[in-house]
Amino acid sequence: MRSESEYTLGLLTLAFKYTLVFLLAIPIQLGATEIREWRGHPLGVGLTVGQERIIRFNDNVEIAIPPSLKKYISVSSAQGWVYLKALNEFQTARIRVRLIQSQNIVLIDLKTIKTVTALEDIIIQTEQSKPKDAVSNHSPASNNIGPIDLIRYASASLYLPPRLIPSSEGISPITVSQTIDLSQLFIGGSYEAFSLWPIAAWRSNGLYLTAIQMKNNTTISQRVRREDLNAKWLYFTTQHLTLTSIGTLNSQTTLYLITATPIQAALFKSRSSHG
Repeated sequence: MRSESEYTLGLLTLAFKYTLVFLLAIPIQLGATEIREWRGHPLGVGLTVGQERIIRFNDNVEIAIPPSLKKYISVSSAQGWVYLKALNEFQTARIRVRLIQSQNIVLIDLKTIKTVTALEDIIIQTEQSKPKDAVSNHSPASNNIGPIDLIRYASASLYLPPRLIPSSEGISPITVSQTIDLSQLFIGGSYEAFSLWPIAAWRSNGLYLTAIQMKNNTTISQRVRREDLNAKWLYFTTQHLTLTSIGTLNSQTTLYLITATPIQAALFKSRSSHG
């Protein structure tokens, strides 16, 4: 018969292996995303008839659509997300997107294309929304740090023994207030579904990562929905995309949120549960 200490060691080993698998297979929501930069020239965007394509701005937006185009496309937007779907084929047509806070205008030339592969989501950055480096003397190694590296370092720092944490060159821990109000980080159908509190934060190459603990407050399973994230975020991932009902084994997870500013400055102020 196994002793209590052997049983405990077995559980710890299993948990450790699970954590390693999670770190290797972490489902980061940026693999199918194209980053485009607005430099004053219209940006071309292709649409496939019947397939929704998503464009992300780091600001709330208003969209002006020519009346002649409205019968050819479906357009909706929420919290900087723009959802486009071609209803019928059409030639190149221009829409105008106004960013609410910066008042920047972005011109987008839409046209229908034929492809059998799913079209990537697009993040459109303006000069004001691009991540800026706060330190000019980065080493070559630190310049190569991207969102995936930052997320893996953060998750390793939280869940692995110190001897297994990768090099932190180019990644700096930063202070995040434990009293920051995250009650409106999720809106829409996710409003008040989760308890949220910050755990830790890091930065690198102008990217800020905040690790946030999430707990399901409801008696039903809740999926983490990116369209309900009420912040100016660039990338995110979670340990579990679905949280089981309150009090169950998988009712909690860690959200890794990457923004271009500290989390306090990236939160949208909203009093509406519908966004």
